[in-house]
Amino acid sequence: MNRQTKFRTREAARLYRDARFAANQPTRVDAVDCILNKLPRSLLDIEKLLGSFPHRASYEVHFTIFCLISLPDRDLRSRRKLQELTERYLMNIDTEAARAAWMAGGALGFRCRKLGREDAREIKILERCAVRARYRAGRLGAIHGLQHALDDCDRATGHRVVRLLGDMVQNDPSSKVRDYVYWILSSGGCWDQDKASRPLRELARRLGGKNFPSMRGAPR
Repeated sequence: MNRQTKFRTREAARLYRDARFAANQPTRVDAVDCILNKLPRSLLDIEKLLGSFPHRASYEVHFTIFCLISLPDRDLRSRRKLQELTERYLMNIDTEAARAAWMAGGALGFRCRKLGREDAREIKILERCAVRARYRAGRLGAIHGLQHALDDCDRATGHRVVRLLGDMVQNDPSSKVRDYVYWILSSGGCWDQDKASRPLRELARRLGGKNFPSMRGAPR
């Protein structure tokens, strides 16, 4: 994407072209908030911003977009498109810079609601990305989202997600991902296991302990 890229909102154009503006947190947050408030007209701008890396503050821009997205509050067209863009981002992001990938997973996982049809779609996106994302950063981001989804999902979904994590702790090619998943299954991370059903807690700890019985503490 070149410097002549056209945007529908002046805020997106400024975030793309002005590295100092984008690096300043208050101005960046205000600009992203304006862009999101102009949905669905600004969907193309969001797509362009998430798909481009014109300067060093680009990942901070991506983090802020994912941080401020509130999927249930959007119209269906915007929500579906934002889901698509978030999945694409997680599938292809190759860095953990600015924790943008981590927040991309959170943007989906934070918003899941028990038995909601659209939220079931979001959980499936996270499951796909956790397994299929090309790089470690995307898989870690998706796993972060799944932790939050586990706090509100129905019983069947919870058991499916925990079994998926149990498979990942054994088979993911990245040791950092395997260690992170083990930590989650062993009662670490963002998932509040104290609020989960006893069978689900026991399943998680059994799957984790079976693979890394000697590991202690959070992954580095």
